[in-house]
Amino acid sequence: MINNFFRPAVVLNGHGSHAEICHTTVMITESELDRAANQLADAVDRHWHREAGSRGLLKSQVPVHWQVSLHRLTTRVAAAVAERGTPRFPPLPGVAPVTEMSLRAGGDLTDLHRVYGGLASGRLMIVGPAAAGKTSAAVVLLRAALHHRADPARAAHRSGIPVPVLMTLDGWAPGDGRRDVVDWAVERLSRMHKGHRYLRPLLATGRIALFLDGFDEAGEEVRALALAALESAPFRFVLLSRTEEAADTAKRELPTGAVALELKPVRPADAAEYLLDSLSEPAPAAWQELVRQLLEEPDSAVARALADPLTVSLLTEVYAPDGPVEELFGLDGPDAVRDHLLDQAVAAAYTRKPRPHGCRPYSPETAERTLRHLAARLTEEGTWALNWWRIPSWPGRRSRTWITGTAVTAVYLTVVVLALAPWIGPLWAAGAALSGWTLGTLDAGIRVSRLHYEQRLTSAGWRDVLPLPAITGGLFDWITVTGLTWLVLRLAGHPQGLLQCCLLGLPYGFGGILLRGRAADLVARTIVAPFPLARFARDMIPELETATRVLGPRDVWRHHTRMLFPLGLLAGGAVGLYTGGVAAMSNGTGFGLALGVAVGSGHALVAGVLGNAAVATALTAVQLSVREGTPLRLMAFLDDAHRRGLLRASGPAYEFRHVRLQERLARRPE
Repeated sequence: MINNFFRPAVVLNGHGSHAEICHTTVMITESELDRAANQLADAVDRHWHREAGSRGLLKSQVPVHWQVSLHRLTTRVAAAVAERGTPRFPPLPGVAPVTEMSLRAGGDLTDLHRVYGGLASGRLMIVGPAAAGKTSAAVVLLRAALHHRADPARAAHRSGIPVPVLMTLDGWAPGDGRRDVVDWAVERLSRMHKGHRYLRPLLATGRIALFLDGFDEAGEEVRALALAALESAPFRFVLLSRTEEAADTAKRELPTGAVALELKPVRPADAAEYLLDSLSEPAPAAWQELVRQLLEEPDSAVARALADPLTVSLLTEVYAPDGPVEELFGLDGPDAVRDHLLDQAVAAAYTRKPRPHGCRPYSPETAERTLRHLAARLTEEGTWALNWWRIPSWPGRRSRTWITGTAVTAVYLTVVVLALAPWIGPLWAAGAALSGWTLGTLDAGIRVSRLHYEQRLTSAGWRDVLPLPAITGGLFDWITVTGLTWLVLRLAGHPQGLLQCCLLGLPYGFGGILLRGRAADLVARTIVAPFPLARFARDMIPELETATRVLGPRDVWRHHTRMLFPLGLLAGGAVGLYTGGVAAMSNGTGFGLALGVAVGSGHALVAGVLGNAAVATALTAVQLSVREGTPLRLMAFLDDAHRRGLLRASGPAYEFRHVRLQERLARRPE
């Protein structure tokens, strides 16, 4: 079977790190889609296995049960199970159809996959109050769906089992009239999954199922429009929301054919059993008293606080088996118990948990001071997403521009004066340096200012930037330009040696390599080629065969530090080669070398430093370390906090483990 689709190509613009979507018509065979789905499933499975470990979901879980929500959130359950109609989606291979009776019976988290795979409408909502464990339930369901798909017994039917992908609803404006749900999903997934070419056909054929978190964080208008747009989605989806926001949205837009499963409070007996399983036998007296209050005093502050899985998990993380758990008994109300545990969460993560391999030691005081500052900044901006590339905007645009500009200017002026002074004298060298610096100030200012606005980041590897076809094409350009230069100069009566012609053609060949890869815009803005040519070349870029993987914050950070930074230096070197080669033809090799170093260094600094979000973030971390006492290597600290379970990864951004933790840290005094 052959299908015609528009496929997305993720294009990397090095100077601003924006991901753009270009569409090209291609022919895709069914086997290619199956292979693409399998690669995506492997990448998602690897990512969520690591993420589940950092969230503590690989060990025993607090028992959580669900029931069909009694709130008016969707249409009738009978419409979702299609017992008297035609199902929108057949049951997944190996899963029985869901009936209304089985839904009404309820279940626990292990039963979610049975509902997800057997629901005729393919529309599932998981709702509950704050801290009910909705995201954890979605991760458990996602991993169960991946294991079901990977089962060798279902290998022959794997094409009928979609790959679950968990993401948030941020960035979707369904009412703008320009993008439907598939367009938005393709763009969003293209930023999360490196090297994947077939996202659109996979979505269009139902081979991907979307797990959409953060529904309650979107505006009321967006939520209603999103539900209307999802109505016609050709794929299964699972929507996560707080009950209150879902009920408000249902007053405007009632999801048709969906089933809303509401997570119930943790049963006292389940919480008691979970706590006792983490203790030796017999349990210490203080823990026995806590369990007694859970079972016999349901109105006590401790029992009411331990009705959600977050608080139960925090209790086992904060207190050791011999810890002073009795200090909870005198607290006034469940909120006081929760706040007390949240206040101890950071210190417990850095004292009771072992230091992750490869991470630097951080004191609990440093960790709490840093996380408190981050939480206050995010709360001030009204967001839960810690986009690390936005950190350079925190100290203020003026200070960021002055510090970066001064440092780069000092280096640039020094290099130019030292390189040119022996040839044209110190005065002329200083004049040339000042002229070059003046011309580059505007471009540098634009690059720095871009760091203060929202950016869409993606990631790429050297195989994306320097693929084999690009290298072959660049070598062809080099040989062609070298030969034409040698011939034209000889016919014009100014013959040059072959070595000089090779040097003159080298930047064209190198620029041709970069223009055929994923750095067309970066090369264009370092004056290797005119901007329209770079745009044309970028549109002609073929899709690359790269390994599919899910992008996390560290992936994107490494992309900027290990690829974009040296790539900017290489692009500046191409400019230096061209300038030096031309100058050497008329003024000698020595002057050409000096001028090439001077000009190339300026472009390398602009392309590799000023427009690099990782460099700007590292410099900002120095400022924050001086002013706020945060770690000097801020990204290393964020990775450490993520591995200790205080932060979680959401695509290329970090988030606090729970909104309650962020709010508590933001409110705590210095």
